[in-house]
Amino acid sequence: MLTKNKNFTPEWICADILGILKEKFDVKKPKVQRFFGLEGLLDARGLVYLVHILEERYGIRFTAEDMDEEQFYTVDGMAAMVSSKLCPEDQ
Repeated sequence: MLTKNKNFTPEWICADILGILKEKFDVKKPKVQRFFGLEGLLDARGLVYLVHILEERYGIRFTAEDMDEEQFYTVDGMAAMVSSKLCPEDQ
């Protein structure tokens, strides 16, 4: 688990997620940043694994409500969600 740090900006977390996609899912250079859809990066099982990795890495938990949000299914959106969970007072 990474230590909670205010320097974890959404941009930094986005780069981290893209690194995880490359390392764990062999996604070299995504053309789009959507997890699902016609050009989706991951299947449902892959998304569950990514959520597990992020929860463990950042010491956060995604709720069912988080998963209902459209932003949950994009790299940028998920990075923003992680950032907001790390520093909720900044939101």
